[in-house]
Amino acid sequence: LQELTGCAAGRGSSTSFAAADGRAARERATADRRIFPGGAVTEQPRDLDTLINDFRGIFPEGIVFDTETLSGARDMRDLDNGVLAQALPAALASAGEGNDLVRLGEQWMTPVYAGVALRLLFVLPTGADPDSLREWIRAVKLWKFSG
Repeated sequence: LQELTGCAAGRGSSTSFAAADGRAARERATADRRIFPGGAVTEQPRDLDTLINDFRGIFPEGIVFDTETLSGARDMRDLDNGVLAQALPAALASAGEGNDLVRLGEQWMTPVYAGVALRLLFVLPTGADPDSLREWIRAVKLWKFSG
């Protein structure tokens, strides 16, 4: 089941509403932003710049570290030494596990790969609220499945 659903089985959450039928459930889930409307993935191009803009819109205080241009390196150096020491090993471990969010002490990080090479690290600010986390995970999944 995990393979068929792209590891999504068991990661959902129950809804707080009862729908009369499938159509009503879909409309409510779309309105609540639990799912994207049909065609949303193909309607808009999703490249790394789009993902970076999404991240900065959700987490203005977050860090975007680009491994090619090294932009964000100064911000990474400002992190706690323990968090900084965990970042690369955690990012590499996540590649095999397929995790979109990796825990770094009190923070979360999303590593992004281009092929097999680590391309970007998105470090979320400490204390990111659950709604922002959900919005970020949606943006990452939309980016992954549209490209």
